[in-house]
Amino acid sequence: MNKDIHDFLIRIANGDMDALGSLYDMLSVRIFNYARMIAKNKEMAEDVTHDVFMQILKQAARLVKVADPTAYIMVATRNKTYDYLKHSSRTTISLEDAPEISIDTTHNDQMLIWDAFSHLDVNQQETVYLYYFYGFTQKREFSFLQPYRHQWNEEA
Repeated sequence: MNKDIHDFLIRIANGDMDALGSLYDMLSVRIFNYARMIAKNKEMAEDVTHDVFMQILKQAARLVKVADPTAYIMVATRNKTYDYLKHSSRTTISLEDAPEISIDTTHNDQMLIWDAFSHLDVNQQETVYLYYFYGFTQKREFSFLQPYRHQWNEEA
């Protein structure tokens, strides 16, 4: 997938808006779901997704040089979401804003899973989310979060 993303970034850097649309089709659901998992708010996740893609458009030429663009984009999503949360007063979650998890369970099982998930702190939720949806181990999560932690926001 990183090769495809890299190819799209090269095309975007050269002004190809169709490549941006293709990249959006490839990553928007993942970015949205990750932002939603952190923010626990659908509208905020939509705003973050939009902002991340605007940042990709503006910085495509620089992002071509990034070794792991998927990880970089996920860090950007994380940072943007926390920026939104800093400026928001919303602290509660409704079931409508719960992350959509598609696993074969009964409604009661889903409620038990969501209840357990909601009792984890946000860092634990991120680890579970990144492992379940992306296969990121804690070691990979740590390695990709550290180098880029503030880089995206400093350049915005």
